[in-house]
Amino acid sequence: MTAAPAHSGVRTQLHPHVALMTVTFGLILATSCSSTGTNAPAAGADTLTCNMPEPIDQVLEIDSPVFAAKDRVDVHFTPCTLDQPNPNALIYLLHGAGADETQWPDVDIFTAADAAVMNGTMPPSVLVTPDAADAYLCSDCADDLLTHLIDEVEPAIERIAPIDPTRRAIGGISRGGGLALEAAGRAPGDFVAVGAHSSVDAPESALLSIAGAGLPVRLDAGTDDGLAERDERMSQFIDSHGGNAEFVIGPGGHNRDYWRSQANIYIAFYAEHLQ
Repeated sequence: MTAAPAHSGVRTQLHPHVALMTVTFGLILATSCSSTGTNAPAAGADTLTCNMPEPIDQVLEIDSPVFAAKDRVDVHFTPCTLDQPNPNALIYLLHGAGADETQWPDVDIFTAADAAVMNGTMPPSVLVTPDAADAYLCSDCADDLLTHLIDEVEPAIERIAPIDPTRRAIGGISRGGGLALEAAGRAPGDFVAVGAHSSVDAPESALLSIAGAGLPVRLDAGTDDGLAERDERMSQFIDSHGGNAEFVIGPGGHNRDYWRSQANIYIAFYAEHLQ
């Protein structure tokens, strides 16, 4: 994997661990798979023999000792994740405050990921959208969130399909964007990229950690979003401390219409660093 070059303040205009507890799986979508196999192109390879070219969604209900609660997690397996021996890339996507694990599917991120896998621009990947509601209820929950995702959610996913912890990205919308930045700042070596979409502020300590690790960061917001200036400042702060951040602004506000319009772009960013 080759790190993306530092953007140097580029502003782009566009038109400790806990044992796994009980896991309950609820299949909400499982489409039929070809028995003869399909050669679906995959990033980094000419072709990928794929007997399961259809995506599968599962809802996991995970007992979390970290949060002393159950967490409802929507897990999306892109085409070709369940029938090939190579470990899959992993993307954690955190929702905004007042939303839940259904926000990211609603803005069509799963559809964008499936298309990218099938056209060869993204490797087979597992997209994980947790509710993790308790992480939104305190001002310093990044360590708890990290432990929950890596030690509680991830082993549950590995029971279904192999995942590659060296190809793990994280991102979020609004408050989820701030949490993604904070979590990445606590453990930058655990991630290959972080996206903060229409993000609230993250602590300077997290931004400094991200900058020091050279972790690629994408911040973006709509032109009518009151958080746009803050996001640009965070990008500039990371770059001014030797980091690798980019701020992108496009038409729209702080709403699902804007995030839906950016779904393919978000996937392209993550895919670039998951190869």
